[in-house]
Amino acid sequence: MAIVIVYLISVSIPLIIGIYGYRRLKIDMKLLLALIVLAFCVEVLTFCMSWEKIDTVWVHNIYLPFEYILIALIFSKWHDNVKFGKLIIYSIPVYILLHILSQVRMGDINQINSFSISLSCTLFVCISAYTLLILLKADIGSIYQDYKFWACSALLIYAAGSIAFWAFSKIIISFILYYIFLCVNAVAYFLFAAAFWIHFKHQLPSAPDSDLRVE
Repeated sequence: MAIVIVYLISVSIPLIIGIYGYRRLKIDMKLLLALIVLAFCVEVLTFCMSWEKIDTVWVHNIYLPFEYILIALIFSKWHDNVKFGKLIIYSIPVYILLHILSQVRMGDINQINSFSISLSCTLFVCISAYTLLILLKADIGSIYQDYKFWACSALLIYAAGSIAFWAFSKIIISFILYYIFLCVNAVAYFLFAAAFWIHFKHQLPSAPDSDLRVE
């Protein structure tokens, strides 16, 4: 129970910071805040449902496409390469269609959609790693002063942790594995909090929405 409470606190920290400085957020960080608000609502809802011993899988299945849309939009804002940005945007309807088809094929919304989770998280890991590589190569001074580094690292940890959790959950069914998963996600949310903090600390009044150049 203590780990769950700490996890919920970790989700609330970037949420509070983001809401506090909402008017100063760039569009990409507003999208990130929307993702965290949605995640926070889902986590609180599923926590209450679990407390009452109600199945929560269907909530996650509905949440998945909304999560993908927001994260894809965030990544599209971080890249000025038109073709790459459009590729990310075009992946949204494709993912939603595949998610619906896989859900229909399973025929049970209370069964976890491992296909959709694996697909989205694999794409997020690849895009996150590519984005971090571009940031490392960009001449932007200290990478630790760039909020995109912290946000992208958080997304990478979140996606990689999700892949590992669902892979091992098929082999090991244990509360310990679930608690490890919560701890990994908590680290991701603390990094999201750092991203918001760095965003406000080093924000320029006339800064454009995206300063990541990908040729």
